[in-house]
Parts: sequence; structure tokens; C-alpha cells
Amino acid sequence: MKNSLRIFLLSGTSLFLGLSGNAQVLGTDTFNIASDNAGNYGGTWINGDNEGTGLGNWSITTPANTGFFIGNPSSDGMGTTGIGTTTFGFYSTSSGYINATRTFNNGMEEGDILSFWWAMNWDANGGNKGFDLKRSDGTNVINVNNSGSAEIQVNGAQADANYGTTPMFVEVERTSTGYEFSMSSRSGGADYTTTITTSDVIDRINIYSGAQNDGSGNRNIYFNNFSIESRYTIPNGTSATTNSDESIPRLRVNSGGSLAVSENHEIDCSGDLKIDGSITLNASASGYAQLKVDGSVSGSGSVTVEQYVGTTGWHNMSMPVSGNLDAFGTVNTAVHANARNVYTWNETTSSWVDVAGATNGSSTAASAGTGYMVYVGSNGVISAAGNIDATGSLFGSTTPSLTNAGSGDDAGWNLVGNPFPCAIDFSTISEVQVDNSFSIWDPSTGEYKDWSGLLNDLGTSLIPPMQAFWVHASGISPSLGTISMSTHGTVASSPSFLKTQTIIADRLFVGVKEAGQPQVRDEILIGMVPGTSDGIDPQWDAASRLNATNVPTLMMVANGEQISHNAIDYSPNHLKTKKLQLRFVSGKQNEVYFIELHDSLLSNNYHIELEDLKLRRKHNLNNGAYKFVHDQAAEYRFVLHISPVTTINQGHTHTPVVSGGVNVGINGGMLVLKMDAPAQDVSGALLDLNGRRVMEVEYPAGAEQYELNVNGLAKGIYLLQLQSAQGEEVLKVMIP
Repeated sequence: MKNSLRIFLLSGTSLFLGLSGNAQVLGTDTFNIASDNAGNYGGTWINGDNEGTGLGNWSITTPANTGFFIGNPSSDGMGTTGIGTTTFGFYSTSSGYINATRTFNNGMEEGDILSFWWAMNWDANGGNKGFDLKRSDGTNVINVNNSGSAEIQVNGAQADANYGTTPMFVEVERTSTGYEFSMSSRSGGADYTTTITTSDVIDRINIYSGAQNDGSGNRNIYFNNFSIESRYTIPNGTSATTNSDESIPRLRVNSGGSLAVSENHEIDCSGDLKIDGSITLNASASGYAQLKVDGSVSGSGSVTVEQYVGTTGWHNMSMPVSGNLDAFGTVNTAVHANARNVYTWNETTSSWVDVAGATNGSSTAASAGTGYMVYVGSNGVISAAGNIDATGSLFGSTTPSLTNAGSGDDAGWNLVGNPFPCAIDFSTISEVQVDNSFSIWDPSTGEYKDWSGLLNDLGTSLIPPMQAFWVHASGISPSLGTISMSTHGTVASSPSFLKTQTIIADRLFVGVKEAGQPQVRDEILIGMVPGTSDGIDPQWDAASRLNATNVPTLMMVANGEQISHNAIDYSPNHLKTKKLQLRFVSGKQNEVYFIELHDSLLSNNYHIELEDLKLRRKHNLNNGAYKFVHDQAAEYRFVLHISPVTTINQGHTHTPVVSGGVNVGINGGMLVLKMDAPAQDVSGALLDLNGRRVMEVEYPAGAEQYELNVNGLAKGIYLLQLQSAQGEEVLKVMIP
């Protein structure tokens, strides 16, 4: 279970409301969405009470010989650390049976974490006490029970042989496949954890006690400090931000909550988005934020999408959210009586249409997938270069209306808009009687920039949010089909493009091998080839087929294709990390494997990081292999992150790779390295002054000397770049 901040109040203190009102960070912080403790009740706990947040009222069944109270566990000889000195409590005698139930305002969703403290005095023979976590129809999902002995059972399995009287901290997190359950801070045994695989949604808790009298008095149960925190729900009063790229399983923004995504970053939501608050996708001259949602979008809140327009003039634009034309800015008559600054294109008549007319656009709805020509400048929607922002609800899909009834040079040309807050990849759209190409007007040059399979002035097949583009019909019934955010949207980078490439500049292998049988292995090859895509490029790539059941298969997955050799559009000049989805298949459940990097074919330096979505961790493959236990239910758990390594200036030294330093000398045409028997391998390369690798270095751990034959190299100055787990440094070398 991922570590997260926990703050609990002792009795008599005020209600814990998380960090409401302060900016928290999506992907880093958890958000408190429900909480309650006995200190809120002023010493009196009444059936039907609710002094908490995000939780329903208490419903307490109190037959004869039972009772409930606000109490102090120390009076029963129990500790109070964590649970507090003022807690909820109840008792039952030999014949009584009491229940206390609460529903949650929302059923637990992935990333939600329920926690509370629970304590009890010594068990009575034949007694029965515990708690149930239930779904809405009353069926138990998790049952924790102690009946007639000192053994605690979790869903019928023994959890501990001796609980004592120390308060127990219970934590339950909903995952993609069920729940992770843990109990801790108990005497007489280690912490207990278990995985419960189910699709059931927990939305209530029931705590109970019965037949607890053993002849010496009533037996008591204490519980306190209820909290539900969430990784992906932003509650009322919380302003969240994100300054990194986030891949999340779902997102909820409650009424009164907000999320701001900084420019050059994106949220990739693989599940549903429910927004009753607000989301803002910021933009500036340096870039724009993006949001992609694969699941459903619901709620009464709004999304604000910003896009920076860098020049004055006419721009091809689109509306990324529902709303009216005045979302573009100051439209038509609101600027000047005779000004017209927003038009649509009519292919049939080959003419521009002033859709707002003699109005300010506030009553003219902007439609999904419609392209607009929008003016920026004097009498424009904005008077100078800057941000245009639109606020409304998201479009999930659109079916652009295309025609081919015009005449002349403009015949067949249709202006279409990207209606999503993320880019769309034109190469994934199915064209029917439409050319496999598009064009965008460039106001800075006064010309159209094109993309096609043969020519690419734009450098990418990705169309940014709020961008309109032209397509050309080739038949009488043209169609782009239905374009959806989940299928055609993307938050990938838009790198530069070169028209020709004669060699692969950089190649790297990522391999997987079985720990017990290293010869049982598989690998993928990645080449840095400008102009290619993440999916299959027939000139460069090879599709992947599954190996035998007990032989692992590692592959890349893009655009619905499975790839073993993949050319990607990337180079050391790219500033943004490239993300590649991996799939790992093996018939050996719970087998131990290693994923490792082989970079001997790289001429440039890259930071290669493996993200494990199942365990929510990242590993630097440059520093060594990643060890994992295979889970057949999580074939798509790995994402490869590739980013360039910042160029190191000559003579600049980073953290030494070994203690005691490195001695370098030339002896008889040999480059001699001496280190004080390093405890770990030291790897690196000899580079010329252009940064090109000319020789590889592999200095083994424990060696006192390493030699390279440099007789074949030209005379001059070279850079020796070395790297170990301890650090990285660059040394200047003169080869005479």
C-alpha cells in the first residue's frame, strides 16, 4: 500500500478537514474526502448523529442488554495511542447484540483509502465482535471477526493469534482489482495485510459486538478517527495543482474543488471523469496543458481550456468545450459595429459564413468538430497575442459534417476542428473518400502547412487542442467517421520532423529474462528515427507475436499494435520525455523476472526509466536491471520513459564515480584507467569533442586497472564519461 500522509485527531479536538483551502498536488498528495471522530460530539453520541464530513448518519441498533457511549479506552485497560482518549464505544452483555452502521457519501473508488482505529477488551467465551465493510445491498465485502477466542479472522482466514488490548489501525485501499487490507499496531503479532480481489464497491461500515459478558461484567468495543482519503478525488474547498505528467485511473472533482494543470503537462485519465467543480488547463507562450479521458465524463462542473495565440492575424481554431462563440473573446459587434472576426467555412458555396452576425456571439452555440477562422489583433477577439480560453463541459466525441459539392480550387475542402482538450492523432482516423492528409493555415507565413504520408511540413500528425484543420474530400460521400477523445485523442509529444534519414542514429535494447533461467528471455529494439510514429512504420518496424507459453514476451503497444522493433520520433534535441507503453506476457504466474537495458548502440546519452504502474514506482534502468514478480492480471503494468541527458561541458565534474577518484594515463597506445578497486561496476564511453561515442568503457567491480587500445584514434582531446551507482563525471583526455 502506497505511503501517504496520515493525521488523526484525539478526542476533544476539532474536525480534521485535510488541507482544505491550500493547494495540494495531484499525483503526490492524498485528499481527505470524509472524516469523523468522537471529539466532535461534545461527549454525547446520539443515534442518527453525524458531525463528520463525507459520511452518512450513524444508525445504531441497541436491543436490550447493550448500550453505546462516548468513552475512554483507558478505563478498560486499553492503550489510547492513535485511537484517542475520547472515542466512540459500546458494550453488550451475555445476551445483547449491538450494531453501528454508517454509509459513505460515495462508494469507494480506485485510489480511495479508508482508515480508522479499533480497540476491544479481552474476549469473552462465546462472544462475537468485529466489523463489516459492505456494498450497498448489505452484502459483506470484508468481514473482520473475533468469536469465542483470541484469533482474529479476516474473511474467514486467521489474521493474528493474539490481539491483546492495544488499539489497532485499520487501512483499506481500493485498487484496480479489489482492495488492499491491513491492520497494525497490535500486540502479540506482526502487522497483517491481505489482498482481496473483487469488483464490489464498499459504501458502508458496520461495527458490532454481541454476547460479551463472561460473568465479570460488560465487555467494551472502542473505535474512532474515521477517515477516507483519495488519490484521485479532489474535495470541496481544495485547490489542487499538477506540475507533472500524470497517468491516472480515474478523476473526480467535487463541487467547490478545483484542479489546475500547468502548461507543458498533461493528465491521461484511463477511466471516468466526474467533475462538479472546475479544471483549468493553463497555457502560456511556452506551451499548453492537456487532458485526455478514456472513460465517461459526467457532472455539472466545467473545464477551462487555454491556448496561447502567438501572432496577430487569422487563425484556424476550434471550440474544445461546449459554449457559445463569445468564449473566443470579444466577438463581432461587441468590438466594432462593422467588425467581423469569427467565421465558419461553407464548402458547398466556397464561402465564409459570419455565423454570429450582428451579435456578440453570446447566443450562438459553438459546435463540436466545427472549424472556425478567428481573428486576433485590432478589432479581433483579443487585441494582441495572448491566451484565448474557453470554459464549458467536455465533448466526448464528434462526427464532422463533410461535403464535396463545391467548385473550383476550393471544391472538397472542409474546415474541421479538434473538439477535445488534448491533441488528436490524424493518422488514427479512418478516412472514407477523404485524402490521407490535412493542412493548417500558418498566419506567421501566410501559407498552409501540410501533413501526409509522403510530405510533412507540420512535423507531426498530431493536431493540438483548439486547432482547426483542413481536409480534402475525394468522393461524393466523404467521412471521417466518429472521432472520440478516447480513441483518437493523445497526450503524446509533437516532436520535430526530418524528411530523410539514411541510418538509425541511436538504438537501444530493453530485455527481459527469467531470474532462475537467464537464458529464457526476450527483448525489444527501439530506434531513434525522425519522422516515424510510435506505431508500426512499414519501413522500419516489426510486429510482435507471442512466444511459447512459458517463454516471456516483451512488446511495445501503440495504436492497437504490438511491436518488437519500433522506430520512434525522438532525438537528444527533444525536451520532453517519450513514453512507451509496454506489454509483458508469460504463462508463469508469480515468476521472478528482470528487465534490463542494453545501450551499446547509443551514440547519445538518454535517461531510461521504467514505470511500474502496479506498484506505483519508477526505476532508472541506466543504473541496473529492475526485478519484479509477474502478475498475469497486469500485463500492461510497465511504461518506458525516455529522456535526453543534459550535455556535460568539458572539464565539468559531477559526483565522483568512485571514492578516491580516477587516474587516467596513456602508455604505449593504451588508455589506462586506475581506480581503488571499485565496489560496483563503472561504465561509460570515450567521446570526441562533438559528443560522439568512439569507444565503450566497462570497468568491472574490484579491478585495479582497465585498459583501452586507442592506437586507431586520431590525435587530440577526448572526453571520458564515466558512470556508476555512486555518481557521474567527465574527464578530459589528450591522445598524443
